[in-house]
Amino acid sequence: MPTYRVRLVGVLSCRVALRVDAAGVTLGQTSLWPSSHTAVVLWSDIEAVVLWTQQAGPATVPYVGLQPRPGLPPLPGSARSRGLRRMNRALVPHVPPAVLVDSRPATLWRLHRPSIEAAVRHFAPAVEIVDAG
Repeated sequence: MPTYRVRLVGVLSCRVALRVDAAGVTLGQTSLWPSSHTAVVLWSDIEAVVLWTQQAGPATVPYVGLQPRPGLPPLPGSARSRGLRRMNRALVPHVPPAVLVDSRPATLWRLHRPSIEAAVRHFAPAVEIVDAG
């Protein structure tokens, strides 16, 4: 499927990719994944918002991840398979495993770090913002 068609599907689906508001953080999914993979996480369950990138060939893909409070179950859409978690740890060793499984790539939408950082500081000043590179 050509890229422009994938982008059009993403725009027409009207799904939330990322929302940071007074309640917490909504980590959405692209329209290619079921909406059941969307996760709403309350501020009380978040220790840190982690921004990181991964090299994908010549491109760099930005990600938003959450460092959950201890004991929080995996979020909907988490990378649950043991093989996938092992592969991710090998490819992205600079991101903590708990963050890695609950991260979402900024694909089909643009991640604007200053806006995310400002929203987190505004709604949850006690939540740390980590730039994991």
